[in-house]
This record gives sequence, structure tokens and C-alpha cells, in this order.
Amino acid sequence: EVWNEPDGAYMERDETGDQYAAVLKAFSIGAEDSGTNCMVSASGFAFVQDFFQKSIMQNQIEPYVDIFNYHVYEKFAEKTKTHTTFASCYQPGWLKCWASEVGTSAEETEYSSLREQAERVVQSAVLSVANGTDKNFWFVFPNYCENNQSFGLFSEEHTPLPGYSAMATMTHAIGSAEYAGK
Repeated sequence: EVWNEPDGAYMERDETGDQYAAVLKAFSIGAEDSGTNCMVSASGFAFVQDFFQKSIMQNQIEPYVDIFNYHVYEKFAEKTKTHTTFASCYQPGWLKCWASEVGTSAEETEYSSLREQAERVVQSAVLSVANGTDKNFWFVFPNYCENNQSFGLFSEEHTPLPGYSAMATMTHAIGSAEYAGK
């Protein structure tokens, strides 16, 4: 992943999609020349089909990347479908689509909040794959607080929260199955 959320407000003020595309292409060429055989991801985009993303894609990055990578924290079905549709407009069937940051916060002391997070672990994974995402990754496993919100699947005491149990159960039940469609 060449930069995290370059379409975020902190970068968009200083760097344009054109500039990011140039950095991405240079990185890709360097990665290929290194002989490491690594995959190159076109970022982890925070927003859906914004000007920044369109500018990057209009700079013909397709030959330089293997993955279109996005982040989703709400409206999972709607946003995953929009991201995958956007990516497929540029090179149908060629670009892998990954959701590398999927998550929702929880308050460790609130049962309803922990239950909602556990439900979203499963819902986000299933909806993501159903909408064309090749791989889905929960944002973070260890306890991680941002703006007084806990995103991890473990408590401050390093014990698993219900979201972790939901992920383990889902992974066991689904295994290496492939989505067969509606």
C-alpha cells in the first residue's frame, strides 16, 4: 500500500491525485525492479468515488497496481458495492479489490455496543465479498482507541471481545468457501 488514505483531508490539501499517481507508479517500478514479487496496492481509499480517486485512475495507474484498496466503517453494503463498481469501471476483471480496513467501534462496558460490533464483523465480511471484494480485513485486532472509541477485538486486559469470537466462528463456518452469488 503506497500511503494510507491519500484522499483524506490531511493529504488532499497538499497533494493532488496526479502527484499521488506519479509516486505510485515510481514505487511500482521500484518494487518490480527489486525482484521481490510483491503486490502493489493503490492505497487504502477513505472515500467513495471522489475527485482524488478519479484523478488517480485517469492517470492510467492500472498497469502499475494489482489491488484497488479501500476502507469502510459504515454502510457496508452500499459502500463496498460503490467501491467495487468504481474499480471495475477502469479495468474489469483485472484489478483485485480489497477492503483492508473494515471496522466499527465499541464501548467495552456496553453490552449492546459489543454485540453490534460482533454483528458487524460478520455482516461486513459477508457483504464485502457479496459485493465483489476479493479480500476483507478487519481494521485492527488489539485494543486500539481513537477519539475515545475502541476499534480492536480485544479488551484493554488483552482478552477477546465478542467481535473476535464472531470472527472465529464465521471463519470456521465458512472456511475457504467461495461466494457463489445470489
